Amino acid sequence: MAKMFAQKHKLTYTVAYDPKQESKIAEAYQVEGLPTNIVIGRDGKIRYWRQGFDAKSLKEAIEAALKEPAPKRTRAKK
Repeated sequence: MAKMFAQKHKLTYTVAYDPKQESKIAEAYQVEGLPTNIVIGRDGKIRYWRQGFDAKSLKEAIEAALKEPAPKRTRAKK
């Protein structure tokens, strides 16, 4: 279902779906309905979470997340 939705709407970003419907991702992000859109910032924090599809607000959330500075990396100790 998610794959068909992504194809129909010509989505160009990563879409996570579980064909077996045993998704630990869905459980972790409390997905109860499809589609659910989640935008995760560069720091790993959720920036947008919405059930249903609102192209305008999703696009705005993606654009805002892409403008975030990359997190600073710390060097591993040798």
